[in-house]
Amino acid sequence: MGELYRFSRHNRLKSAMIRSVLSQSRRVNGMIFQVAGSVNNDNLPCLAVIVTRKVAKRAVDRNYARRVVREVFRKQQHALDSVSFVVRVKKRLVKGSYTSAAYELEQLFDKLVTCLAS
Repeated sequence: MGELYRFSRHNRLKSAMIRSVLSQSRRVNGMIFQVAGSVNNDNLPCLAVIVTRKVAKRAVDRNYARRVVREVFRKQQHALDSVSFVVRVKKRLVKGSYTSAAYELEQLFDKLVTCLAS
C-alpha cells in the first residue's frame, strides 16, 4: 500500500514523451493550471510539470509550484488510470493558496480522465 502513493522515477515523463503528449493530447484549462494528457501504454500514470520564469521569477517559487503539483498527483494517482499528464503552471502560486490550487488541479485531472475515457 505504501507503493501506491509514491511518486517514483517511473511516474516521470521524459522530454520526448512530453513533446508527444503536447502534440497529440486533450487539454483542459483552469485559472492557475493547464493540463494536457494522453493515454499511454504503461499501466501507471505519468507526470511532467512546466513552470516558466515568466510565471515565477524566483527558483524558490517555481520549485514550490512543482512540489504542489507533484503532491496532488501523488495523492490522486490511484484514480488516474494510465494517462500521461503535462501540467503547465499559468499563474504564480502564493504560499497560502495550496488548498485552492490543489482543488483546481484535482478537478482538472478528473475532467481530463473522463474526457479521455469517452
